[in-house]
Amino acid sequence: MFGIVRTEESRLTRWLFEVDRPLLLCVLLMMLLSLVFSVSAGSVAAERINQPWFFFLVKALPFYGLGLGALFFASFLSKKWVLKLAGLNLLIGLAMLPITVLAPHVIN
Repeated sequence: MFGIVRTEESRLTRWLFEVDRPLLLCVLLMMLLSLVFSVSAGSVAAERINQPWFFFLVKALPFYGLGLGALFFASFLSKKWVLKLAGLNLLIGLAMLPITVLAPHVIN
């Protein structure tokens, strides 16, 4: 595949042969479908506020890029680092949870 052999010892080769391809394909397909749905619904909303039909698509594209970058970055991490980042994410989420009670006007 692409001139890469299993005997090559690199992170990219190891990732290429260990990644769950059907799951990756499903995630990428869902992202593509969400782009289509965003254009479908966003074009009508954009026309209503006198903007071009692709107004909301252009606003969403950087977030899709960040999401893809985060997806591929996380897929290269070891299990130890995934668990560390998950714990950190849990702590940050729990620390931010009281904001919903103390300052609900900030959320809207």
